Amino acid sequence: MERQRKLAIVAPGGSMACSYSVGSALALAKEYHLTTPDIVVAGSGSSGTMAYFVSEQYKSIRNIWENLLSTKNFVDLKRFWKIMDIDY
Repeated sequence: MERQRKLAIVAPGGSMACSYSVGSALALAKEYHLTTPDIVVAGSGSSGTMAYFVSEQYKSIRNIWENLLSTKNFVDLKRFWKIMDIDY
């Protein structure tokens, strides 16, 4: 009997690891056409990225990470009382 192969994506949480998972997910979709994994496991900040990935919203993933999260509206070291503005 032949075993069926399955694809699992595991994306770590924690700042820089989350940004790595973005690039990996987009490369899987664009370069390898792996867009329907059987299971996705994501920790912390990667959970949002993986939610967009499984719903095939690749342009939104790129826009969020390249344009929205990299502005001073989201992270501003001078705003010490609210360095990361999660309401943004």
